Amino acid sequence: MHCKSVHCKSVVHGGLMAYPARMRPGRSKASALFEAVSAAGRAARVRFAGERIPLAARIQVTRRCPLSCAYCKLPAEHGDLMDTGTIFRILSELAHAGCMRLSISGGEPLLREDVGRIVEACADLGMAPEMNTSGWGLEERIGEVGRLELLKLSLDGPEEIHDAVRGRAGSYRAAVRAARGRGRMR
Repeated sequence: MHCKSVHCKSVVHGGLMAYPARMRPGRSKASALFEAVSAAGRAARVRFAGERIPLAARIQVTRRCPLSCAYCKLPAEHGDLMDTGTIFRILSELAHAGCMRLSISGGEPLLREDVGRIVEACADLGMAPEMNTSGWGLEERIGEVGRLELLKLSLDGPEEIHDAVRGRAGSYRAAVRAARGRGRMR
């Protein structure tokens, strides 16, 4: 499955669909070049000068999930792991430390009412926000997470297998709808 949009190029590898979108509409080439040079400088400081900079990080924002995956190891208790203020403080600390990419995961991050604000804060701080999601609920929230740079959706196989592994009928179709709708985010 490949997206033909100028702003969206999907890649399917090992059941994972990834959608990078670094050149947003309205963003100048100079801005993109500056960001690339800045990122390369941080990477070089880590590689050659031995500096300890968290180039990428992942934050688990919730344990809630609409699925019941056969392989999931999340504890039986459900809920959000941190309040919004705590998450914003962590994002700020990561950005000031030089973090360039932040992956938002869970459970299902789209179940958090404030996930759009988390994505916005991450982007406003200069980090490239990413999200690991089942795709469940993305259609309803697509406008809130439009600044995501990377959306990762997992497919465990054909519809029957995927739904069985995920423990919920319709989960395959939700993931496919999310993949098709990703091009409308920008």
